[in-house]
Amino acid sequence: DCCCGDVLKKWLSRAMILVQSSEVEGQGIVVLEALAAGTPVVGYELEAYQKMLVSGKNSELVEVGNVEKLSEAVVKVLENYDSYQENTSFTLKYFSKDKFKEVLKKMCS
Repeated sequence: DCCCGDVLKKWLSRAMILVQSSEVEGQGIVVLEALAAGTPVVGYELEAYQKMLVSGKNSELVEVGNVEKLSEAVVKVLENYDSYQENTSFTLKYFSKDKFKEVLKKMCS
């Protein structure tokens, strides 16, 4: 099994939010992992997140490179945490557990 698994889920579920400040993202696996753990996401508007994140629902997304807006988004999610946290499962219906495991295994091999 991948090094991630239960340990990663344990740590991500302890976090109130995942701040993904990368300006370039290939697949966004860590974002899916955070959502699976019930952790809302704050990050930049990247193509890799288009099918995973809905700003104002399970995340807050801002224009790439705008650190001030990124920090404001963190505050917004924390102030409305329960709503964002409840919506983290919204995206997961599009990604089956088996598909997710398949992608993780490829990444870890």
